[in-house]
Amino acid sequence: MAKIVLGKRPETITAFVDIPLMSGEKAKVSCQFKYRTRQEFAKFLDENAEAKPEVGTDGEKMTFESLAVKGMASNAARALEFLKGWNLEDIELTQDNLAQLFNEEPAAGAALWGAYRAACTEGYLGNSEA
Repeated sequence: MAKIVLGKRPETITAFVDIPLMSGEKAKVSCQFKYRTRQEFAKFLDENAEAKPEVGTDGEKMTFESLAVKGMASNAARALEFLKGWNLEDIELTQDNLAQLFNEEPAAGAALWGAYRAACTEGYLGNSEA
């Protein structure tokens, strides 16, 4: 039986994320997430809730396309604050690749965020199993 040890925290936690694809299939992606305690996760939420998107600044015309592009870039930057690695072959974990993933597979962002939120606030058995 596993023993509980307080004060000994991992740097990352691994979870398998089912990402719904536009094809109707699901991709099972092994992700390494930054470990945050429940309190640290709540602080992370607070910090991100305060962030204001910079849309329509510098006299730029606001369009649905510009909102989408800036939203995906912002979501990709935020994902890099909690996603530390993945097992996607030939796809480096970068802000540009995340933005492209969120553009081409729209459910990916919510799937990654949902898995991270669950890992930080609920935990679940089998995080590290295939």
